[in-house]
Amino acid sequence: MVRYRHRSCSCEWFRDVRVDFWDDDVIIKTLTFTLAQDANINTINFTPVGPVSSVRVYATSVYSIVNNGFSELQFLGFDLV
Repeated sequence: MVRYRHRSCSCEWFRDVRVDFWDDDVIIKTLTFTLAQDANINTINFTPVGPVSSVRVYATSVYSIVNNGFSELQFLGFDLV
């Protein structure tokens, strides 16, 4: 699962993100999510992808644009290789 919280100002919120799960130099799975439009801690559950060496998050759209980012971003339940 992934847990996230937007920054406190709604002027800095992402809308859609793409998440790439990597094992060394190979993408093993790509997922896309539409994020909630609120400042709460939110959880997204998804099917496990297996052992990964890294995770990369890309914003593909935003609710607004000033200085976008997360105040919290956690990936839970993964075995890192």
